[in-house]
Amino acid sequence: MQKNQAYVRATLVRAQHFLDDNAAALGPVNNSGARKALDAAIAAFTDRSVAQGEHRIGSTGETSKQRSLSVALRKQYLRPIAKVAAARLSAVPEFSSLRMPKGNIEGQYLVDAAKSMANAATSYVDTFTAAGLKPDFLDALRAMVQQLETSLGGRTEHGLKRRGSTIALGSEANNGRKALNLLDAAIQQQIPDNAQLLAEWKSAMRIPKKPVNAGTSQSSIATPVAPAPVPAAPAVATPTPEVTAAA
Repeated sequence: MQKNQAYVRATLVRAQHFLDDNAAALGPVNNSGARKALDAAIAAFTDRSVAQGEHRIGSTGETSKQRSLSVALRKQYLRPIAKVAAARLSAVPEFSSLRMPKGNIEGQYLVDAAKSMANAATSYVDTFTAAGLKPDFLDALRAMVQQLETSLGGRTEHGLKRRGSTIALGSEANNGRKALNLLDAAIQQQIPDNAQLLAEWKSAMRIPKKPVNAGTSQSSIATPVAPAPVPAAPAVATPTPEVTAAA
């Protein structure tokens, strides 16, 4: 949730508490469509915020999983295949696809490189197994590549849903503002002469633009005062040596 959206949600909750605490004075306001719109906006805010957090955690988890899978893929399969190919298959046409991918290749690019390596190695399975690789090394390689590709898709999905939740939160913020305006109209009409309660309502419905530190105001910030100049020390006269006249 963005900061401005969090401020809106906090304001809506504060307005909700005001309405509940002053139900007797506000009369039918709490049964109005504006009150229902306020409650609906708060509930939607909560649901969207939870979903946003879940997708953020999911995306982070997939990223961590991809790092582990990428390291294991290189160490357990791609590097051994590349070493055997360099020693036994340097003259075959597919050799360029049997080389170790560069270290900065990751994500879908690493998936594509691993698939190309697996396809190129298919024709030379006997050479690789004779060199000591496990008989099912290609199946195991393809299975790990599939895990990595699935994780990439999962992270993309989490990212899309997280962005969708962020957009939805913006929409709920607008709905909340509209509900506050409707409530303001209803409250102004319901208690036109109750100055204290109206002042409390105005304070409750005010949406801050930025956080304010408690106990700090612009007037309380002292203006630095330049230090007074230090007077210069009085000059000390240097005694003139006496000249003794010659006798």
